[in-house]
Amino acid sequence: FSIEMSNEIVMMRAASNAARVHLGELMQAKLQPEEWDRLGSLGKNLSVETPEICETPIIRLSDIRNHCRIVERTKPVSVVVIDYLQLLTHEGDNKGDTEALKVGRLAKGLAAIAKDFNCGVIALSQLNRASETRNDKHPTLSDLRESGTIEAAADVVLGLTKSSSFTPDVKIGDYEIVDVDVLKQRNGRLGRMHFRFEGQYMTFSDCDQADYDQLENKRSPKPAAKKKPEPALNEPKSEGRFANLDVDEMMEGY
Repeated sequence: FSIEMSNEIVMMRAASNAARVHLGELMQAKLQPEEWDRLGSLGKNLSVETPEICETPIIRLSDIRNHCRIVERTKPVSVVVIDYLQLLTHEGDNKGDTEALKVGRLAKGLAAIAKDFNCGVIALSQLNRASETRNDKHPTLSDLRESGTIEAAADVVLGLTKSSSFTPDVKIGDYEIVDVDVLKQRNGRLGRMHFRFEGQYMTFSDCDQADYDQLENKRSPKPAAKKKPEPALNEPKSEGRFANLDVDEMMEGY
């Protein structure tokens, strides 16, 4: 359910990801012949593999439930994605309700949909501005807008931070490093994972230690003799709240 972006934009991003063609050039129709060929071969499978996209500008929680019922008549509902939580409306909202009360109803309603249809629900959420005033830009649970109700209803909360959030001009080639913090996990460990993000292709991929070390060197270069070695991504930190995780460790318990 895409409340901000149109179906066309979402499909362009998906095509850029799947065919590995530059998103900006795709939107301007300036691709090379071999890139158009890759898109053409991709199009044969789109009707089968592409998820259903609802781009209604005003979506109520009941609309999501009704749409899931329609889909369930022909196939199981595997996952519902909401972009984003604070733009949804609830049929039970009243004019004088606080934002916290409204978001609380939505969070509980989405949790009920996940249970009733035995599917995953991924809901994007806005953050407040608190992280912008800190030296450490990584989000915390308290940075979620109306965080109390979201935290209570969610099984897992992930926070994403791009390397450019710390130093805007730090970049490695054509990609950035994205830290994914597991801020809450009902059945597993908290921790931090690192991924490569190629914005021109809308693509996330695994980040190895060399990528991360290169970013750290660019971000805060130090003499080699004085630099402390960074912990390996799969090696728990000796101090602090977060341990470095890989994806398999994060999914322990599911």
